[in-house]
Amino acid sequence: MKSKSIGVLKIGARLTWDAKDRTGGQGEARSICELLSHVFQINVYTKLLAKEDPNPMENINIYEIKETEDIIDDHLFVFNGNVNFFGGAEDPEQIKNYKLINSFKGTVYYIWIDPELYLKQIWPSMSKKEWVTKYMQEDIEIIRDDIEIITSIYNINSAYDKYSKGKTIIKKENIHYFPFQKYPLLETGLSPSKNLEYDLMYMGTFRSGRRQDKMIKYYFGHNEVKSTFIGKTKLKDFKKQYSEPVPEFLPPVNFSDIRYEINKTLAHINIGDKFYEGNIITPRIYECINFSTVCLIDRDMDPKKMVFNNDTLQKFCYINSLSEAKERLIKLKNDPEFRLEILSLQKKDTAFSTDNYINDLCNILGYRNSTIDKWR
Repeated sequence: MKSKSIGVLKIGARLTWDAKDRTGGQGEARSICELLSHVFQINVYTKLLAKEDPNPMENINIYEIKETEDIIDDHLFVFNGNVNFFGGAEDPEQIKNYKLINSFKGTVYYIWIDPELYLKQIWPSMSKKEWVTKYMQEDIEIIRDDIEIITSIYNINSAYDKYSKGKTIIKKENIHYFPFQKYPLLETGLSPSKNLEYDLMYMGTFRSGRRQDKMIKYYFGHNEVKSTFIGKTKLKDFKKQYSEPVPEFLPPVNFSDIRYEINKTLAHINIGDKFYEGNIITPRIYECINFSTVCLIDRDMDPKKMVFNNDTLQKFCYINSLSEAKERLIKLKNDPEFRLEILSLQKKDTAFSTDNYINDLCNILGYRNSTIDKWR
């Protein structure tokens, strides 16, 4: 089985193992690559800097993208992202990614984790640039209709409608749900911290204001606990009315350090964009669970209560108002034993099997009724 190989591209960014990135996209891609490396040879095609290790892990190799690169892997995984020609400048590496998607002879899988990062055509933007004369439209514009989409959007109808906005050809039968949001559970978990530094934390993006209402609803106006934002979001970003006290705003941290900041936090209230509601679960939920932070969830985001089955967790962790949030947070802060009980229940209720997880993903790739043990 190890003779099979997967080629990997990352749209919108380099993908290496030495990077000190502060976004989740690269971290998600690395985690999935490392998971699949137990079964496949992983060949990553990206811009590789001289100081970076081209062989970061067993069964993972990194290659510099070449203009005439002929990828002969069995599958091609394309991790979601956006291509932005900042200042109108040419981005040869990202343009090559699109050429490789078009020319790959095997099956292309678009790994769609962020719902806003459906596969978008870049030729319309390129065609307005002076340097476009270097390229041919037929090389860049994606017209193949056989791309398979593996997505964390569990509502396939919503996924189909969303992806179609990218103006690439899509077949609904080619969309497959896979719970990529559980990838944080692949990491070694952290025990509950005895020295909490934060009461309530939000660590994520402003999403161009799409989460502003929920942020104000749950993270502003706390008197008995301290609310903290870690990331690029600032108070000046909020254009709607909010209550005092306001959260403390701290700068972003490296992706590799996120787990430790989460671990030092009493609780996190998980919210999503409007599209998330009834369609997708955020990975932050499973980061909270694995790194031992109490995971409170906006009911709108998970209306079917898919995350927790335990009756105690369903009653305590799902909230719908600031008053409910305050009640939960005060209970957790004043009753450390209860906090530990909730943390224990969260891990038990979301018991995770790496073998089952990778088997389910490999089933989508066409490797049926197999077990990891057979491939080792």
